Amino acid sequence: MTPRKAVVVSGCNSDYFHYLRDLLHSFFACGAARKYDFGVIDGGLLPEQLDWLRHFGVHSIVRPDWPISGMEGQPEWYKVCIGRPFFPDFFPAWDVIVYLDSDTWLQNCDAVDAAVEGAWRDGFAACPMTDRSLWPLRVQTNVVLSMQWHMGCLDAYFGPAIAQQFQLHPILSGSLFAGRRGAPHWGVWQRLLVEGLRRKIHYDVDQASMTLAIHQSQLPTHFLPLNYHWIGHLGPIGLDTRTATYVEPYLPHQPISSLSLAAHSKTEPVLVRTTDGRTLSKLLRYGQQGKRFSIGAILAGGQQNVDGIASARFRDAVFDAIGMDGASRFLHIGAMDGVSFDPMYAAIRRYGWSGTFVEPMPEYHERLRQNMAGQTNVNFVQIAIAETSGRRPMRRVRPQAIESGRLPQWAAGLSSLTPERNALSGKSLTAEQHQRMQEESETVEVDCLSFADFEAAHGIEGFDVLLIDTEGYDWKILSQIDLRRLAPKCIHIGILHLPPDETALAITLLRDAGYACYAMEDGNDLLAIRNDFGSAHFRML
Repeated sequence: MTPRKAVVVSGCNSDYFHYLRDLLHSFFACGAARKYDFGVIDGGLLPEQLDWLRHFGVHSIVRPDWPISGMEGQPEWYKVCIGRPFFPDFFPAWDVIVYLDSDTWLQNCDAVDAAVEGAWRDGFAACPMTDRSLWPLRVQTNVVLSMQWHMGCLDAYFGPAIAQQFQLHPILSGSLFAGRRGAPHWGVWQRLLVEGLRRKIHYDVDQASMTLAIHQSQLPTHFLPLNYHWIGHLGPIGLDTRTATYVEPYLPHQPISSLSLAAHSKTEPVLVRTTDGRTLSKLLRYGQQGKRFSIGAILAGGQQNVDGIASARFRDAVFDAIGMDGASRFLHIGAMDGVSFDPMYAAIRRYGWSGTFVEPMPEYHERLRQNMAGQTNVNFVQIAIAETSGRRPMRRVRPQAIESGRLPQWAAGLSSLTPERNALSGKSLTAEQHQRMQEESETVEVDCLSFADFEAAHGIEGFDVLLIDTEGYDWKILSQIDLRRLAPKCIHIGILHLPPDETALAITLLRDAGYACYAMEDGNDLLAIRNDFGSAHFRML
C-alpha cells in the first residue's frame, strides 16, 4: 500500500548549509522531488539561506520550540538532533517522514522509496551499520572503533547493564530513517531520549536512543541494506567507471543510493575501487570535487524548472552511450577550434562520429580544420546561424589579444551576435577588465543563414548530438529547430548568457519535445536527453 503523503526532512545550522544545499541538488537530480515534499528544520540558518531554500522550492521550513524542557541553553542546531523523535509534531501534514542528515546526498531515489514503503508497512525503517564490505582486515579498525563508540554511548546514556546487553546489536544509522505517523516507535524513542539526556547531554544521544528503542522494544522495523545508505568513512567504496556511479566494492556492485559524509569523509579523500580494477583517492562530495552553485540564480522560477543537476562525468557517460549505440552524427554550432572548452571533442575522436561544425570566425575556422585533420567524415561550414539569412555584424575578441597575453585564455574565441549579454559588453568584469576588453575587441561582418536555409544548403537530415555555444544567441537558434522531426538523443546548449525568460522558454520547448532537462553543475549549460534514450541507458532518468 502507498502512503498518501511523504516528506523528506533534513536540518542544520548556517555552518552546514553548503551540505544541505548539495543534498537538495541531489534530491532534485535523482527525481525524488517528483514524488516527495522536502522539509527543513532551521537549526540556526541565516536569513539569506532561508530565502534560498524558499526560492528553491522547499515546502516546509520549521524552527520548533525545544521539545524537551531544560534544553533552552543549548545551541539551536541541537534541536535538529534531539528533535528527531518529535518529527510527527514538527511535520503534522505528512503520513510518512523520512530523515536524511544534511551531509548526506542521493545518487538515486531507491533508498527514499524503500524507506517510505518500509515505514508504511512496519511503522519504522532504519539502516543497520553492518555489511560484508566493512569486514576486510584493512577496515576493521574503523568498525571496531564504531562498536566501541556504540557501547560507550549506551553506557553513558543508559548504564553499563544496558550497554552489556545490547553491545552486539548492530548500530542503526542516525542519518537515514523513516517513520509512519502514529507508529509506536516514536513514543518509545522519545522516552529513551529523555532518559538518556538526564544522564548526559551530547550530540549522539538521538542515535543511541533510537538504536536502543528498536532493539529493546522489538517493534516491527524494516531494515534497509547498507548500499541504500553508505557511510563514507567506514570503508572503501566502489565506482562503476562505465556509468560514473558509486557502487558496492564487491560483486554484484549494487549502486549506492544515499551516501553519508560522516567524520573525515566530509573533507578528506577516501579510498575508491573502480570496477575496472583501479584504486583511487577521491572526495565523496556531491558533484565534481565538491562544486556547488545555485541553479535558482540562473533559472526563472527556480530549480523546479529542471529535472536535476548533471556533472561533467555524467555528460561524458551520455556521450559514451551514444557512441556505443553505433554510427552517430553531430551538429556543433559555435564550434570555435573544436578543442578548447569543447565537451564533445573526445567523443568525436573516440567514436569517429560524423557531423558538421559551424564556426563563422575565419581564424578559428581554419584552426578547427587543422585540429580535425584525419577526420574524413566531418564537414566545416563558415557561417553563423541567425534568425534570418544575410550579412550581419558580429562582435569578437581579436585572436591576437589572446596570443599576446593581453586578454586571458578564457576569452579565446569569444564572439557573439548579442555582445550586450556577455563579457564583450563588460558583464561580470571589473571596470579595468572592461576597458581592456573594449580595446581588444572589434566588429566584423559575417555571413549568416537561418536554420531552415542552413539545413537546405548543407543537406542536414538529422543528428544524434546537438551542441550550441553562441554566447547568448543560443535560444534564438534552438527555437528554429524542429526537435520532433530531427529528434537528437542529446542537446547541449549554453545558458550562462541567456536572460531568465529565454532559459525558461528553452526548458519548456525541450520538455514539450520529449526531453529531460539537466543544468550542468557549473551553471553554464543545459543538458537535455531524449526521454526514450535516457530511460534505456541511465537509471537516474
